[in-house]
Amino acid sequence: MRKRSVAYWFMLPAIILSVIVMLYPLVWSFYLSLTNYYFLDEESTQFIGLRNYFDLFQDPTFLLAFRNSMLFIALYVPSMVVLSTIVAVLLDSIVIGVKAYRTLIFVPVCIGLTMATLMWVWMFADDGIVEVIMTKLLHLPPIEWLATDTSTVVTAVIVTIWKFLGFNTVLVLAGLYAIPKDLKDAALIDGAGPWKRFTNVTLPLIKDSLALVIIMSTISSVKAFEQIWAVSRSGGTVDILYTLMYKTSFRYFEMGKGAAIAYIMAAMILVVSYINIRFVRTEV
Repeated sequence: MRKRSVAYWFMLPAIILSVIVMLYPLVWSFYLSLTNYYFLDEESTQFIGLRNYFDLFQDPTFLLAFRNSMLFIALYVPSMVVLSTIVAVLLDSIVIGVKAYRTLIFVPVCIGLTMATLMWVWMFADDGIVEVIMTKLLHLPPIEWLATDTSTVVTAVIVTIWKFLGFNTVLVLAGLYAIPKDLKDAALIDGAGPWKRFTNVTLPLIKDSLALVIIMSTISSVKAFEQIWAVSRSGGTVDILYTLMYKTSFRYFEMGKGAAIAYIMAAMILVVSYINIRFVRTEV
């Protein structure tokens, strides 16, 4: 018992630090979301309950940003799951040069997101390499990649996939490497083809890795900032929830409403994470 009490005393500084750094900001920001706190006029702050949340869902600017965020999630998450799985399966089947391929696929992860976004913006410009290939070589009609909200979000999704594909591929590869070789050999002996082996053996056993990819991709989608900010020319008219939260809090100084947006984003992440965890537990 005495040794256990000593251990608690050693844990106390870390617990206190966690409360100060994590718990207090969470509680304080949630309280701010229930007030009309305005940074330039703190004395007029009043508790208004859930009015910020109700007002946001009646605000056309917020609804457009919410729609853009949902579009980002709908395009990015399924694409990332499918592409990372395909690339991981291909890398798992390669015998020669697998280390070189793994390194190449991971290189974009090491590049700064803002720098990568600006590089892709240059490539998507009217005289960029993508437009030249499409119009000159493939004889396709030109595409205005940054002309509308939808096209801007699609461009940002492409950049984000290129940036994080290597990271998510490694997550799926970890699940593939954990599959016992005996199961693969048994399926091969039973005469199962590549597709049957993948759907009946590989896919069920990498379900945990795919759930992690879905959760991480959802978090990346909701928290997307640099790519949208850079693509829309340093915070132009195109917003998703994260950029709108930044503008609301630090441009317009409406801290209460900005905190409410932040908690709406957190709720979206929690819902997706909960669904994934329940799905994984149900299938085990």
